[in-house]
Amino acid sequence: MNPQTVLPDCEEGLYYMDTLDVSLKKALAGNGELSLIYGPVYGIESQKLDSFHVKLLWNHPELGDITCDQLMAIAERNGMTQMLGQWMLHKTCERLEQWQLYSGRAMKASLKICLSQLEDKRFCEGVLYALQQFHLDPGCLAFELELGLQDKVTDHLLFALTYLRARGVRIHLAETGTNGHSDALWRMIPATGVKLSPSLIGAIHQKSRDRLAVSSMIEEAHRLGLRVTAEGVICREHFDILQELGCDCAEGMLFGKPDNPEELDIELLPSIRH
Repeated sequence: MNPQTVLPDCEEGLYYMDTLDVSLKKALAGNGELSLIYGPVYGIESQKLDSFHVKLLWNHPELGDITCDQLMAIAERNGMTQMLGQWMLHKTCERLEQWQLYSGRAMKASLKICLSQLEDKRFCEGVLYALQQFHLDPGCLAFELELGLQDKVTDHLLFALTYLRARGVRIHLAETGTNGHSDALWRMIPATGVKLSPSLIGAIHQKSRDRLAVSSMIEEAHRLGLRVTAEGVICREHFDILQELGCDCAEGMLFGKPDNPEELDIELLPSIRH
């Protein structure tokens, strides 16, 4: 059964949710099923490695690979988002420290988070503790948050984001083009950047309407002092158009598929040594 199709209001769905709950706890305990993959993010102007986008993958023995979005949905239903988020944060910071020691320079990574993580009062404390534990500058981390007009922006959410931003952690707003984009939302959230999803980028080399929409978003973001990263860049046409539009960074299959950190150690780090 695909984990996306599990429904909590049917008997079979409840069985699978219980099974996944137990399996996820075992995975978090360290049975080797959870892993992080790192996708390179490149500066468009410099055409050099800027950072990594980190995604979580669960290799379930029965269901196969469960993606990061599916895994977060399972964790939300089971009340395990904090445990999962802390595991991901710890492993990412540990890897950044290793890369920093190896390469002689600070590396950067972005992680996707959900609203429930930010609403937990322990979240910010956990972030600062991880940065201190692994001797990392706060600017090494960016958190990606997707917000729609239907999402309630609470005082605590704004406080948590402002608190992290004030300490140097970067905040990226994920823009899908389907979640009710709002100029007011971009101004309200203390973000440092905007992430444009593949659904916005995919046809910019074929459809003038899509290109104009992306151009407008980039211009608006820059007016607000936000850096723009385009996700889903798969061809040179995408890259050239984004460069023409003034986009700051890009990630996607054009630069190589997301990979395990051991492979990236070999392939990427030697090219960014001082």
